[in-house]
Amino acid sequence: MSRMGPGAGTVVPVAADVPPGVPRHNGELVFDAPWESRAFGIAAAYVEASGCGWDRFRAHLVTAIAHLPDDTPYYEAWVTAIEALLADDGLAPPS
Repeated sequence: MSRMGPGAGTVVPVAADVPPGVPRHNGELVFDAPWESRAFGIAAAYVEASGCGWDRFRAHLVTAIAHLPDDTPYYEAWVTAIEALLADDGLAPPS
């Protein structure tokens, strides 16, 4: 489930749409930098538009986290995971 955000065509995921484990503070999503919210937004938009579901994305995220150095920022793993998911779907070259 999502709702339209403040910008034209902006989709803002509601709590039920967000996978568990995403950083939050008082129930709100937490991002340390603007690029992190963009990475999250791209993943959320693709998951919703493609209908692939968070479980499929999560599998790529778990793999990304396992293969990236321990000091890698959390949302860099999201970027790696969405790149892998898009590659699996034939929409991006394999990385």
